[in-house]
Amino acid sequence: MEYLVGSVITLVSVAVANRLIMKQLRNVKKTQKIKYSQTHVYSLLIDMFNSYDLERLPKTQSTEYQDRAYTKIVVVENRAYWIKDNKFYVADVNDGSVNKDSSEEVDTISMNDVELKKIIDIVEALKQGGTDDNRYPGKS
Repeated sequence: MEYLVGSVITLVSVAVANRLIMKQLRNVKKTQKIKYSQTHVYSLLIDMFNSYDLERLPKTQSTEYQDRAYTKIVVVENRAYWIKDNKFYVADVNDGSVNKDSSEEVDTISMNDVELKKIIDIVEALKQGGTDDNRYPGKS
């Protein structure tokens, strides 16, 4: 009998608490649900992406392999430029492919100022790695 009285008191208190909570919830204003899309998440994180310093990325085995295995090439006015073994090379581009037979080392000593500035810009682009070549969006 004592268990029956305890059970009835528990059920009554749960029912009263449920009614009070439901009354409070009806008075609360409904909030609008946020749709989480890729654009919304990106707009929240854009400041973090823009402040991320790509030069401070740690060297990993995969990035070291990529640096060894691939050569960065810049094509300007049907001429391809690249750096290999600390030497600056140039070759002709025919139909979108580099003509390896025409490759030669660039002689910067005999260049005038205009050509030298052009070469400096190309070397900076090669050292920097390009602007759209990274895996972090928003970084230019």
